[in-house]
Amino acid sequence: KYSITNKKEGILYFQKAIDNNCCHAMFKFGILLMEGKVGKNKNKKEGVKLIKMAADAEYPKALYYYSQMLKKGSYVTKNKEASLLYLKKSAFKGHIEAMLNYGIHLLDSKNSDIKKSIIFIKKACDAGNLEAMYYYSFIIDNGTDEIPSDPKQSARLMKISANNNILDANIVYGAKLYEGKGVDIDKEAAFKYFKISADQGDSNAIFYI
Repeated sequence: KYSITNKKEGILYFQKAIDNNCCHAMFKFGILLMEGKVGKNKNKKEGVKLIKMAADAEYPKALYYYSQMLKKGSYVTKNKEASLLYLKKSAFKGHIEAMLNYGIHLLDSKNSDIKKSIIFIKKACDAGNLEAMYYYSFIIDNGTDEIPSDPKQSARLMKISANNNILDANIVYGAKLYEGKGVDIDKEAAFKYFKISADQGDSNAIFYI
């Protein structure tokens, strides 16, 4: 928590950094304004303006954040096309969540591009994103024209996702243990993962218990 004195000093430093075109300062101060952490009232309009300025300057975090604002219509008018454009730029800048979400978009869109999708999802996976590990596990489980099937690596990634409570990963890894796909058969351990999945509300897991 800031005292009145150092909060004023902090705002002064933010403003100086923004005047010097510091994108990180634009982004962080924009969020503070929107969340009402600067001043008595939320200054959404100025906050959005600063975040968009940072995004238009191609600051990766701002590109992704603004893409999600446009997607959800949060503080701005919803615009899916513009959201995708900012998301793509963020992904190409190496933002981990952006790479994953852009990869999923390429996989699910009408004009799907599986090859490019895999590249982005793998990059996010290699960067340690748990949800990306979940998706990439499916890709290497069956393999593609460019990537050979690797059941052991698929099971390893799914286990990491399951142990970190990524949605649906527990039932998928439980099934791998139950069937011995990429791992040794261990039905006792499989039932533990099925139970966790059932406790999370997955009705399909109930059939395995």
